[in-house]
Amino acid sequence: MRYGTDDDELPNPNGCRWCGIDRQDHYQQWVAEAGLHKWVEPTSDQRKERILARRARRLRRLTGQVSEHPEDRPKGFGDFLRAAQA
Repeated sequence: MRYGTDDDELPNPNGCRWCGIDRQDHYQQWVAEAGLHKWVEPTSDQRKERILARRARRLRRLTGQVSEHPEDRPKGFGDFLRAAQA
């Protein structure tokens, strides 16, 4: 699952492995990769990717950055503060 623009809704880090929908709202869903499926626990890597995507979006919005290139994004709180003061 990849995330496009800042207008796309990001899945909850604990959302379904295949579609990103929260467990309590899932029931049965269909996606091309998995077909009709019940909620499946996301992998640790998926959780990490989702958390980092949410953090990157939040930092871009706070700093006014619009770059989609990872090397242009603030890496940590110190970088966030420097970007905010620039």
